Amino acid sequence: MVRIPLELLSVTLPVLLLGFLLAQEFGVINGGINPDDLRYIHAIQQQIDLPNTCHSNHRTAFETVNTPIHFSTSPLESFDAPKLSHLNSTAGEQWAFDGTSASGRSGLLLGIYRDASYAFLGPGNFRISLDVVWDNGTTWSTVDYLARSTVHVCDDKVVGIWASSEDLYYVFEVSHDSKDARVQIHTSQVKGSFAMRSTTPARYPDSSVFPSETASTWNAPMLHWVEPIPAGIIDVDLTIEDTPFRWAGVGGHERWWSGKGWLEIMTRWEAVRLSAGPYTLSFWQPTSRVNGVSYPSPFLTKHGVKVFSAQRNSVSKTQNFILYRQIPAPDGSSEDLAGYEIELVSPLEKRRWSFTLEYRNREFEFDLGGQAGGSAYVGRVRGGEEDEEPYEGVFFAEHVDVESLTVPRLYVIICEWYCRFKAQVLGRWDVSM
Repeated sequence: MVRIPLELLSVTLPVLLLGFLLAQEFGVINGGINPDDLRYIHAIQQQIDLPNTCHSNHRTAFETVNTPIHFSTSPLESFDAPKLSHLNSTAGEQWAFDGTSASGRSGLLLGIYRDASYAFLGPGNFRISLDVVWDNGTTWSTVDYLARSTVHVCDDKVVGIWASSEDLYYVFEVSHDSKDARVQIHTSQVKGSFAMRSTTPARYPDSSVFPSETASTWNAPMLHWVEPIPAGIIDVDLTIEDTPFRWAGVGGHERWWSGKGWLEIMTRWEAVRLSAGPYTLSFWQPTSRVNGVSYPSPFLTKHGVKVFSAQRNSVSKTQNFILYRQIPAPDGSSEDLAGYEIELVSPLEKRRWSFTLEYRNREFEFDLGGQAGGSAYVGRVRGGEEDEEPYEGVFFAEHVDVESLTVPRLYVIICEWYCRFKAQVLGRWDVSM
């Protein structure tokens, strides 16, 4: 589940070209940023009581290499440890957390990035996106760019710190067994934290359960994905621009890393996380731009135990499959969709589960033109196994289609060096003109 902010695509090329030329004049294009005073990093580490025995992976916002990098595919490595030894101009990785309130009306989605392939979107490679919706339907979104990223792999947990000062940082902590996760946010707009306790086993794209020596992290061409927390209990305690944002519900945590940027390797993707009675379902399905193939990955548990998985999204007499269908909105509605229907079928075991997802609030929506864009919803779900009394619960669902989206390479280069100029010469980390 991901949010791709593309705000800088609206910036005019002449201004960006001027920034590019000025950056050349100042000689900053190939140089790294000057070393900062690390006192604020140490101060943040003291606040979270970081152990002294951690192995630390430090990066600065424009730090990239032109030499080969190590790209981890180990199925036994901690899911939250860094998967790239360094950043180059194409590869990137992401940590994502989402949650839906017990009412099915509030929700959040947090994306934490180490990704040089979208450096043109802002000043540097460390992007944070946060989208939220309140019960009354009010939405709020932000994108931050941070100066430094440090991931500490400790004996019992992984700790990530994205920071620019003592007053601007994001911190995530995830235990090595993926049972507990906590995120702290401290910015001028958002303060507080949320915590997650897993109720399901961590899993791989083929729905094998962690740990497994034979499982693969490969999800689609040039894309790797694992799910440390397919579903869990989340408690949110944030204040956003002086407005409380506090609730409890269902959450999850995912990890991606890829050889190229998302827009280059995928044309669309769908994602669902739901909880209804004893059932939890996580569903992630990217469609590859490389070969046009979709890669479904539904993972259904009952009382925390896996009962169904599939890698097929069409009807079969011998293989497990998932059918994922849109429910059109009633005539006269302002929405295009009312929700989704999910059907999970195991032909050989003669078992069938179905869930109906009804939207309550839109968490975010973006239109990139040319039929490209995406949206995410939270809402109520009802369903279960065939012939049993239906259970009720809540869900988060996201759909993004970027098949028609293309970004000219020259535009990318100019945007990237313009932002580099702002950050390194002007000392500015914002993306505003």
